[in-house]
Amino acid sequence: MNWYAVKTLYRTFTDGFVENPDEDFREDLDMLEERIVLLRADSFDDAIEQAEREAREYARVEQTNPYGQRICINYIEACDAYMLGEAPSESVEVFSSTSLINRETSDSEIMDMRLGAVSDDDERFSKKFLSQEFESEGNDDDIINTIDEEW
Repeated sequence: MNWYAVKTLYRTFTDGFVENPDEDFREDLDMLEERIVLLRADSFDDAIEQAEREAREYARVEQTNPYGQRICINYIEACDAYMLGEAPSESVEVFSSTSLINRETSDSEIMDMRLGAVSDDDERFSKKFLSQEFESEGNDDDIINTIDEEW
């Protein structure tokens, strides 16, 4: 058996009536999440099967946001597997993917494409996807810090 790192993709959205929307609430936003899990498997196909089972289980989590809406996680049926060349330990590469880009593409554009462009508003608006259990822990700044720590 070999070690595999498998990336899976999820769309998180909210459903239901909005209770007490504030200036941070944005109905038009969904959240994209990439997860990479480590698995022991006999083959790429086996690793992907395991990752898809794990992804469906992960997406079953039920939570409510601070606006009283249900948080829904949808596994979008996308997997990318990578076989590790050695057992996981410090400094072992656990995932790698490549793609071709136009030579004129700037490093900043590459970072935005691969890691996502981040703005100050991203943190404010991501409260919509946070379980309400975190809201009672403090003010909006505490919620945003919790979001940063959780994600």
